[in-house]
Amino acid sequence: MTLLVVSSTAHTIFQELYIEGVSQGLETGIRTVRSSNPLKNMSSPDIICNGAVNNFSQNPAPDVVTIPAGSRITTEWHNMLKGPDPTNPDDPIATTHLGPIQVYMAPIENPYDTDVESLEWFKIYQDGVSSNNTWATQKLMKSGGTVDHTIPSCVPNGTYLLKGEIVALHAVGPTGKNVEIFTGCAQVNITEGGDAELPRFKFQEGYSSTTPGLIWNVYEPPANVSYPFPGPALFTC
Repeated sequence: MTLLVVSSTAHTIFQELYIEGVSQGLETGIRTVRSSNPLKNMSSPDIICNGAVNNFSQNPAPDVVTIPAGSRITTEWHNMLKGPDPTNPDDPIATTHLGPIQVYMAPIENPYDTDVESLEWFKIYQDGVSSNNTWATQKLMKSGGTVDHTIPSCVPNGTYLLKGEIVALHAVGPTGKNVEIFTGCAQVNITEGGDAELPRFKFQEGYSSTTPGLIWNVYEPPANVSYPFPGPALFTC
């Protein structure tokens, strides 16, 4: 496979999935893109699972990853579609890129279906900014590009898309513009699950150019106001 070498834009690509610490393989089950460029148009369906604008490496992926409900999973991100690069000071993402990391899931009858606009999502993970002003992206840099989270044990069995998302707010500043989204979706099959009724969220209805969590000034945040995560409330069993 020929890989596109991404220039020093210091952006990032979701490219590997782990189950209980075991790698499923580079790109396995993931609708990966070759370009790490950010998505900036909040009204575009590309913000759901990325888009052709970033030159899909595989869409859909040829594999579906089976995950037992309740499992600890890890999403891995890097600047280029080739895994870690210790020679790159901005791998997995530039140190300037501050913002939250979120993970969503959506039931999908056919995991190879590339129409994602009709899907309804729920959020299983979110990490924003800590009391010492450390952002989730800074933790990502420290971990070498990995983020750990858990598939809720009550999620029903079936096929889903699992969406990793990084919201970079470094360029927003006082303008309320220029948010950057990095995202990608994995095709997964959940087993040993429960019977929870899942929330339903659509990105084209819930993300916009006025969504508070997408226009947040990371350098001069409002006093005594917690960061407002974009999207729905976190789903728990």
